[in-house]
Amino acid sequence: MTTIYTCKQKADETTDAFIERVTEVVTKYSGVQKLTDVGQESGVWETLVCDVVIKGLLSHVAQPFTATYVGWAEQPRLSDIRRYARHAQLMAEEQKKIKML
Repeated sequence: MTTIYTCKQKADETTDAFIERVTEVVTKYSGVQKLTDVGQESGVWETLVCDVVIKGLLSHVAQPFTATYVGWAEQPRLSDIRRYARHAQLMAEEQKKIKML
C-alpha cells in the first residue's frame, strides 16, 4: 500500500494523466479487483483510487478542487473526481496567468 499512497501529481502532469497513473498503480499493487460494472455504490477499488487521487493532487490544484467539489469528503465517484480535477486544473492555470500580468 505504500507504493499506492506515495503517488503524487507531478508538476508537469495533467490531472487526467495523474488519474490514469493512479488507476494503474492501484490495479497493480492493491490486489483489489476493479469492477467492470460500476453501479450506484462505489466499490473498494474505486474508493481507493479516489482517495489516492484526492490526497495526491498538487496543492494549487487541490485547493480549487476541494472548494468546488462538495462531495469529495463523502463518497466521491471517479467520474466526478476526473471532471472536477480537470476544472480545478483549469482554474489554477487561469490564476497563474492572472498573477503573471
